[in-house]
Amino acid sequence: MGFKVAYCERDVAIYGAIFVAGLIFAAARARGYRIKPVHWIIYGIIGIGPIALDGFSQLLSQPPFHLWALRESTPLLRTLTGFLFGAMNVWLAYPYVEESFGEIKIELEAKLSRIGVLKMANDR
Repeated sequence: MGFKVAYCERDVAIYGAIFVAGLIFAAARARGYRIKPVHWIIYGIIGIGPIALDGFSQLLSQPPFHLWALRESTPLLRTLTGFLFGAMNVWLAYPYVEESFGEIKIELEAKLSRIGVLKMANDR
């Protein structure tokens, strides 16, 4: 029979979406596309809204709340809401992270060229 293993479809979908959306982001940047961060309202509606609705509707149908009939989330719904959440997190965060790394790169290149390290590395 084997050992029982905890498996959360939503978490796997979140991490899978981060991986897939990260690859898409990297491929788009390699082709020269500039990707702007998603607006926070769209992030809330598409990224947080479905996962919150699914989770809270299931929670509020359980004891002690009993606000409506007992409801259990399906694996497909968990996977879909998790994927949307993970992909929207990438769309929100990666452009900001890339911008910050770009600023750090400019500052570092200026400092290293000032002390001559960058010039020596380019001469090799």
